[in-house]
Amino acid sequence: MQKVFAIARLTLRSAVRSKLVLTLLLILTAIVIVLPITIKGDGTLTGRTQILLSYCLGLVTILLSMACVWYGSAGIAGEITDHSLQMVTVKPIRRGGIWLGKWFGLLSLNAIMLAFCGLIIYALLQFGFKTRDLSVSDQETMSEEILVARRLLLPEPSPQVETRIQNIWEQAKADGKISKDHPQDAQYDQLKASLYHQFHTVKSGETRSWSFQLPDQPKSNRRVYIHYKINSSGLSDRPMAGSWSFVAPDGTSLARIPVQQDAKIAQKVKLPENIRDYSNTIMVYQNEDDDSTVQLFSSQSPPSLLYQVDSFELNFIRCLLVLFTQLALFSAIGLTAGTLFSTPVAVFFAMSLIAMQQFSQFSSNSVFAHTPDDGHDHGAGGIDLVELMPWFYKLMNFIIHPFKDVPAIESISTGMLIPWSAVGYAWGIQLLLYTTALGLISCWLFNRREIGMAE
Repeated sequence: MQKVFAIARLTLRSAVRSKLVLTLLLILTAIVIVLPITIKGDGTLTGRTQILLSYCLGLVTILLSMACVWYGSAGIAGEITDHSLQMVTVKPIRRGGIWLGKWFGLLSLNAIMLAFCGLIIYALLQFGFKTRDLSVSDQETMSEEILVARRLLLPEPSPQVETRIQNIWEQAKADGKISKDHPQDAQYDQLKASLYHQFHTVKSGETRSWSFQLPDQPKSNRRVYIHYKINSSGLSDRPMAGSWSFVAPDGTSLARIPVQQDAKIAQKVKLPENIRDYSNTIMVYQNEDDDSTVQLFSSQSPPSLLYQVDSFELNFIRCLLVLFTQLALFSAIGLTAGTLFSTPVAVFFAMSLIAMQQFSQFSSNSVFAHTPDDGHDHGAGGIDLVELMPWFYKLMNFIIHPFKDVPAIESISTGMLIPWSAVGYAWGIQLLLYTTALGLISCWLFNRREIGMAE
């Protein structure tokens, strides 16, 4: 491994000496400092803070990803072109070791640049939070919505609704009303969605109740909220009246909180401090409108519990660790392309793969939605290319799906928890599995490529 680390040191030293790193540092510093000043968002302190986190981290990741691809592609293809790699290949080191050493060098560069930008962003956050003359409400908003790591917990399935779903499903099967032309799972899911939509529809004077099973009990000094959105069947823009009641396991009423809420706007209701066991407390909502207005909760995003489970600092570190895995993978993609093509072609090829990764979900949905079914043969030589395209995009979506499972920037900018399990998932899939596969492919191709051919 000493030879591999020697290659890594040479790669890092070469990158630091080049004008690329200095230019990139200046651009990243300008983005992190200037962007929050020029873009005000919605004018609120929360909006400016979210811009600092989401826009700055997003642009930093994009620029570092492009730099990884360019430098990774030039790291091998460029040295093959100027014949400097021949000085290394004649030494007693495998070509796989050369690839691994260059990847370690790029990892070190990515870690330094990402940590540098992360420190600047965190310093700006703390500087703005401590130097501004903030009101008590602004301080509470920042501490409870942005500079925090919160968990959003969905309610447990309603036993009454689940029993009713099973009864209707079994009766439909007995009556032969289940279509054989469509998958039974899809029909069952449609029935379930329909009944839960009815459950989340609350007429005037009616009540609905939800219960939650918390994996960890919130600390006594951390607030717990009910988070929800509600719609109205009426055309009026006036606030809707309702109330939340909290009932202990033995049936004792703990508190009742009347609410006035606007439609389609996220609402938060602080739970009473006398609740000690959140997992066994039933939370009941009552529609108290007196004009027969029907109030509707979304069945896709029902009322949920929102509570703090960790500090912002640890959450921010987890966000950077997830972003680091993406940069590590893009470095591997650039090095892999460099073993196949010349520098311009390698950069174009690697950028194309990244573009496919970014747009494959949209392309897949579009292709599946617009695949023609006109009975004609759209292919040549017996191959229907139109029918193959959806499966191609489906395969691409399967490959890049892990990138979408850990929305680190979105989570950190909205104060939502990035769990350690998500960090482990990103490191396991992107850093180990995908990068190892690319490394093996690159080493196999690199060993078969002629380095010293005359031009």
